[in-house]
Amino acid sequence: MPARFLDILQERVFILDGGMGTSIHANDPVAADWGGEKLVNLSDAMNFSRPEWISAIHKAYFEAGCDAVETNTFNGSRHVLAEFGWEDRVTEVNRRGVEIARDAANQYSTPSRPRFVVGSIGPGTKMPSLLNESIYMHFDEMSASYRPQIRAMIEAGVDALLIETCFDILQAKCVVITAIDVMKEMGVKVPLMVQVTIERTGTMLPGTDIAGALSTLEAFPEIDVIGLNCATGPDLMLSHVRYLSQYCSKKISVLPNAGLPENLNGKTHFPLGPEELAQWHERFVDEFGVNVIGGCCGTKPTHLKAVCDRIFGKKPAPRAGKWEPAVSSLFGSVNLMQDPRPMLIGERTNTNGSRKFKQLLEAQDMNGLVQMAQEQEREGVHVLDVCTAFVGRDEIRDMREVIKRYNEVIRLPIMVDSTEVPVMEEALKLISGKAILNSTNLEEGRHKLDKVAGLARKYGAALVCGCIDEHRGMARTAEHKAEVAKRIYDICTQEFGIPAHDLLFDPLVLPVSTGQIEERRNGLETIEGIRLIKERCPGALTTVGLSNVSFGLSPYTRQVVNSVFLHYCVQYGLDSAILHASKIVPLASIDEKGVELARRLIFAEYDQGDPLQELIEHYADRKAEGGKTKGASLGDSVEERLRQAIIQGRRDSLFADLELARETYTPIDIINNILLDGMKVVGELFGSGKMQLPFVLQSAEVMKAAVAALEPFMEKVEGEEKGKIVLATVKGDVHDIGKNLVDIILTNNGYKVYNIGIKQPVENMITAFQENQADAIGMSGLLVKSTVIMKEDLMTLNERGLTPPVILGGAALTRRYVEEDLTRLYRGKLFYGEDAFDGLRIMDKLIEQKKAKAQLNRLGSSALRGLVERANQPVYQNAGPGDGSLTVLPGDPAVNGNGNGNGSHDHAPGCCPAHDAIHQAMANIRRSPTLERAPNLPPAPFFGSKVLTDIDVRDVLQYLNERTLFSTQWQFRKGGVDPREYERQMQEVAIPALNRLKQYCLDENVLQPKAVYGFFPCGSDGNDLIVFEEDRRTEKTRFHFPRQDHGDYLCLADYFEPLVDGQPTDVVSLFAVTMGEEVSKRTAQLYEDKKYQDYLFLHGLGVEAAEALAEWFHRYLRQQWGIGADDSTQIQKLFKKHYRGCRYAFGYPACPNLADQVQLFQLIQPERIGLHLTESYLLEPEQSTTAIVTHHPKAKYFNVKQGGDDTMYE
Repeated sequence: MPARFLDILQERVFILDGGMGTSIHANDPVAADWGGEKLVNLSDAMNFSRPEWISAIHKAYFEAGCDAVETNTFNGSRHVLAEFGWEDRVTEVNRRGVEIARDAANQYSTPSRPRFVVGSIGPGTKMPSLLNESIYMHFDEMSASYRPQIRAMIEAGVDALLIETCFDILQAKCVVITAIDVMKEMGVKVPLMVQVTIERTGTMLPGTDIAGALSTLEAFPEIDVIGLNCATGPDLMLSHVRYLSQYCSKKISVLPNAGLPENLNGKTHFPLGPEELAQWHERFVDEFGVNVIGGCCGTKPTHLKAVCDRIFGKKPAPRAGKWEPAVSSLFGSVNLMQDPRPMLIGERTNTNGSRKFKQLLEAQDMNGLVQMAQEQEREGVHVLDVCTAFVGRDEIRDMREVIKRYNEVIRLPIMVDSTEVPVMEEALKLISGKAILNSTNLEEGRHKLDKVAGLARKYGAALVCGCIDEHRGMARTAEHKAEVAKRIYDICTQEFGIPAHDLLFDPLVLPVSTGQIEERRNGLETIEGIRLIKERCPGALTTVGLSNVSFGLSPYTRQVVNSVFLHYCVQYGLDSAILHASKIVPLASIDEKGVELARRLIFAEYDQGDPLQELIEHYADRKAEGGKTKGASLGDSVEERLRQAIIQGRRDSLFADLELARETYTPIDIINNILLDGMKVVGELFGSGKMQLPFVLQSAEVMKAAVAALEPFMEKVEGEEKGKIVLATVKGDVHDIGKNLVDIILTNNGYKVYNIGIKQPVENMITAFQENQADAIGMSGLLVKSTVIMKEDLMTLNERGLTPPVILGGAALTRRYVEEDLTRLYRGKLFYGEDAFDGLRIMDKLIEQKKAKAQLNRLGSSALRGLVERANQPVYQNAGPGDGSLTVLPGDPAVNGNGNGNGSHDHAPGCCPAHDAIHQAMANIRRSPTLERAPNLPPAPFFGSKVLTDIDVRDVLQYLNERTLFSTQWQFRKGGVDPREYERQMQEVAIPALNRLKQYCLDENVLQPKAVYGFFPCGSDGNDLIVFEEDRRTEKTRFHFPRQDHGDYLCLADYFEPLVDGQPTDVVSLFAVTMGEEVSKRTAQLYEDKKYQDYLFLHGLGVEAAEALAEWFHRYLRQQWGIGADDSTQIQKLFKKHYRGCRYAFGYPACPNLADQVQLFQLIQPERIGLHLTESYLLEPEQSTTAIVTHHPKAKYFNVKQGGDDTMYE
């Protein structure tokens, strides 16, 4: 019968039963039904107290049409039964559960329609992954608890085993291994199914995502089915089902709850009805190729009848799986084949390679050991190599203590580095995910290799294999390395069944730095060995312990040799490397001579001289520098070290140097005369394009730390700051990144900043300015609408008779608009702050003038005061023809717009005869004379609106415009930066930061994409787009759009078919997408924590992720609409609109009226995905966007007014 079970999975969908607990509680059991007070809620006890109930439940599911029922043995492990005093009845409970189910199955089974019994093995109440005493249970104890349950079920004749509702992946792995062991002992093979439970958070209870769970379970070929059950309804399972469909190599099962439970009249109620469950399962089977379906909590026989009636006999859709070899941790998965290669394995948590790690281990400083691992995590390694071998210490105990802690908090997969088999096995029992064993070889022949390979196979681990054999020892030539690798490959794959992709062959790196002639070819033989191993061991991977190649050289020379060696190893096929990630540098950042000498050394090219000696001489100065004391590279004097600490953003010796400086200087002098000198240099470097913004923020963090360290020694004196400014984002604007950057720079340059936040009316700015006696107001805003608000705010200041200096900044502003249009308007001093350092320069100038004025007030001559005041007054003067700057003289009516000057002005009816003629001509145009009609009108897939929440963040991030992220959001600019330095910044800072942030966002569920969209009948009428109800007669709303005053005289309404006899023939789509509130909360916290660089990076990623979501969703919408055939297959080309149709965001030239957002909200109700409008019609959360979409093939972005910028971005 078990074989027939698997046969059916090949033929059609297999239908399991629904909730056992739900059906039991439907009978309203009292204590006697359970078998007594102490057994209440032990459903397994009803196998004895109410066997007729259990039998009736099984029969009801068979009657509904199910293929199998699960035994009533969910709590049948020893440790769970022990909580009820039944620890001695494990075998009895499980045998009885199988017997009741088998009796029911026999009554419904026929030769043509067999019915099956699936043994249910629940998760228990303990978690081996977490160390909390109340829930922790060691692997061995847990295995011993499940062993008799599994044996009893197999003896009683179950057709399959189902390890279900697993909320801890290590518990699932433990039970899988135990089940396999029991089957081997009994000489039988029973189909094995494993189902994990993903919470509403998107992960299993300890934080394991679906990728991590799958990578862990895929390592066991004995598992036949991998799936999901419990915790949520099918809607919240959708993204996880999609992932399994794409990446799982096994059959897939899905058993959802009947939605999320609700409290109805004091009772638990599950809202999902039978037909809805059936619809979801039909989609799972037809779209994602799910093989086994059923129900969990809240599902009843009526649910399963609807499922069976609708789906029985269906063949699941074929799946073209993209399974990739991987390893995993408690939290997630890492591909063994990184793109780009190599996979980086951190070497510092190793007693053989790190003195610091050894010292921390000796001191039993577990916090320090964890911090070392976290440092490597931050450096961007993919896997953590852990070795605790230490002469005179208990390696098993040390490995146990370290791994227990790493497993619980470190997100990286672990490589267990030991030569001792017992140490390896103890570690494997503690690691929740799929580990790597490092290592085995043939040095002792088959004896040790068989033991280690057996462990890897049993515990589902990958394996590093060193090229050493029992005859010649360590393989030195490429040919010998490949021979040993092939022997091990054949043994592991053919005899132990270890997949080739789980074998990482280490050709063993020997140094090229000894100077001995016989050692010269070591690097070349290793590189060639990598090539041969990949050629002769199909599917296998390679790895090296990198740093040994340069053993004995000076630190910087080692860095160069290691980096060049890694480069060529990768070119020859290397897949991974054990290394110190922060010590590897891009070749572009190494001088050309150094790269060439290292290359000659590695490839043993001695025909033109000795590359080893030349390399040592070439970096002789670097070697001397490397021998100095800690912090000395920052400078010889304490003053210079502190300045350089700020400039370089380093804290190596910061606090020690501050203590030393306090012996000579007061804290105020240190800040004003030393630290601020450093910040001044940072500003100059930034202004000249020689320092990128992320490094500026790094310097600001160090400055902030230095000031904080000095504050306890300073007497607080009012007015000791250089000056004071009120900063605010203007009313209606929710964007704060620019404002906060100004805050950071000004604060760290000695200014007191009153940052009063976003969406601030001018009244609040005035109050803060007056209460704090500030020197200036800074207004910020991102959107075009905000520039209008700024103008209104300046007029309000005029009306109040207030003239504080005002600095305006923001993406939509231009210097011309501020220094021409707004300067004419405002009676006070007005400045355009292009960036944060521009703001600093303006404030410095203002304070300089303020001090000069104070000095003037002490002078007796009014004539002298007037002279100096005029000298300090800002004047914009035209230096000559074509200069482009302006002469701004107070009281000039032509400049201020109050006279009859011939200056240019905005078009407006009645403004002048020429513009009146233009307005009259445009009023007669009802459609662009050059625009062709759409070749066809694609029908709407539906009318109305829908919400989409099952969006996989990984899919969205594929549409991330990294170029825009790096240059615009993170402000890595190429201008003025040496190309090799820019490339180094990309490789060492930007790209690793992006990869870390992506993983962080996935692990922490920071990005939560949602969308709402709709399709509506529509038609154009001149400049109006009219949206209709589904009856195509009733007007729902209308949008009015402006028309171009030049060129093709386009209007957005032109892209939709005109009304025919007052009725619509076309369709418009609208959508709104958001990345959710969580990313805003996280960025705000980073800013509060003064982690400015992280703040910039996460904020920028959130903004660009929203754009990526819009791009992804627009493509999804085109596919729904049937116009996706014209889409480019390259995502980069989609950024340039290589598709049919166009989307437009309100606030941009084609549809400039932000108030139109109100109509969009009425049509598709984005509140359902957490989106809201501010009083100025802006979107909250900030990482959101809306759009109106046309299918017209000729649709494009355009400006309405002549002379505008023709490049528009949504």
